[in-house]
Amino acid sequence: MSKVVAVYHSFSGVTEKMVTALKEGVEKAGGQCELVKAQEAKPEDLLGADTIVLASGQPFGGIAGSLKTFLEKCWTFEQKEKFAGKKYATIINGAMDASDVSAYLDNILPYFKLEKAAEGIVFLAEGFSDETLDKSKELGKSLV
Repeated sequence: MSKVVAVYHSFSGVTEKMVTALKEGVEKAGGQCELVKAQEAKPEDLLGADTIVLASGQPFGGIAGSLKTFLEKCWTFEQKEKFAGKKYATIINGAMDASDVSAYLDNILPYFKLEKAAEGIVFLAEGFSDETLDKSKELGKSLV
């Protein structure tokens, strides 16, 4: 059974709704999904995962501070080589085009020897809708 761990930070609740829809998609496809708030996440949380999803809003044009801090903890984690070969995907929302934030994550996650599982979801928070949630469910299904 495929296991997905989604590490996220949600300012207004939109990102949390997206990862909840992602979890629904993963479970509908027969996988397991654990949601972990970035400020509570530990590198060890990723060790049992097949796929890691990072999700954040776009404060000040970047990822949430708690998600960045989590990634820094992963970088200094003694066993970070155990992340090698795991897959990843991203969910980013913002008040403006967040494509550059998604690209930033695509640039740094290979340092952890993570492989991209699927194109991430990038959307404007003001355009959030049931259709956006459906994209997250579909992403979840594709990760199993």
